[in-house]
Amino acid sequence: LTEGRYLTFESRGYALTAIRDRYAGVTMATKHHNDIRQRWILHAVRGTSDQFTIQSAWDKKYISGGTRYLGTLTSDESRAQTFTVNYNPNGAMYTLQVGDKDQYVSVEQSSGSTLQTLLASSATPLQWTSRKEWFEIYSVSYLK
Repeated sequence: LTEGRYLTFESRGYALTAIRDRYAGVTMATKHHNDIRQRWILHAVRGTSDQFTIQSAWDKKYISGGTRYLGTLTSDESRAQTFTVNYNPNGAMYTLQVGDKDQYVSVEQSSGSTLQTLLASSATPLQWTSRKEWFEIYSVSYLK
């Protein structure tokens, strides 16, 4: 992985998506990875090779950190959540670990009402679970 490129994060037919300028969720992945709301840019955290903040290419907002705001989008880079990106060479898949905690980004459905379920009925909520979710990451380029 390299920072500064457009990437899509996809798992089980869903892609990480910026939803309504407010939060990170998932929607159905597109065949050609061309939905701008599903494009993300990684920014390396100084002094590490596997930790990044994740910024939406659509609205330039970052996925937020902190218990209360985790998963919301913010323009304030200082509130961006650090993610540890772990690689599995056997399947060329990645996990998105929340910092160094035992929490991972997941597309798993939740029975409880979360900020994500309240804001969008057409998107699947992004969850933060102890279960590792494996994502395929596509590096994509777009012609203007």
